[in-house]
Amino acid sequence: STYTSSGTYTYSSADPISIGDVYQGGIVFYIDSIGGGLVADFSDLGTYPWGCSQQVIIGASGTSIGTGQQNTLDILNGCSQAGIAAEFCNNSTNGGYSDWYLPSQDELNQIYVNKQAIENASGIQFMNSGEARYWTSSQFGSNIAYFQDFLSGNQNSVIKQSALNVRAVRSFSSIPTTVAGCDSTAILNLTINNSTSSTDTQTACDTYTWVDGIRYTDSNNIPTM
Repeated sequence: STYTSSGTYTYSSADPISIGDVYQGGIVFYIDSIGGGLVADFSDLGTYPWGCSQQVIIGASGTSIGTGQQNTLDILNGCSQAGIAAEFCNNSTNGGYSDWYLPSQDELNQIYVNKQAIENASGIQFMNSGEARYWTSSQFGSNIAYFQDFLSGNQNSVIKQSALNVRAVRSFSSIPTTVAGCDSTAILNLTINNSTSSTDTQTACDTYTWVDGIRYTDSNNIPTM
């Protein structure tokens, strides 16, 4: 901006978050109505079982967006088996964050819907041949839990002891706003000193000494202040 007078100016700016953006340790694959959303890790954590076959994990049955984190906590609280998908997600510190979890059924489907944007941002493809099934944190029964096939997009259930791919996710809240819905504000206290100029004509005999101490013996327009 160009300013021509003294004053206090406020400038705010924020880039809107979009699907496929790299943000807060992962890649955005879901945005809610208030500016929050979900990011997926850049790559898979590996292949692991869901765990605790023949055991109903109380609470780990949420399927909708927003239930994956609680599902993961319920799995960890109710299942003592080591080396399971929820454990690896929960223990991840990728991107400098420690609140990763195993996505719910609907959360994982959003990853599948936006997998091309995620692949483009990360440069890493999801499993696209052979075993391309990914675990959700959504339990179906004592012996089975939901997964999604990233070749066909189909969701189904399989026994919990199956070793499937695991991709962790985490949530982010709405961007804090300050001025005009923006997340950063700069305040400029500006003082403009306007330039001034004038001409002073002096008449003298023989010599004239200017204010800077220089003595002139001829007429000219050289002296300045």
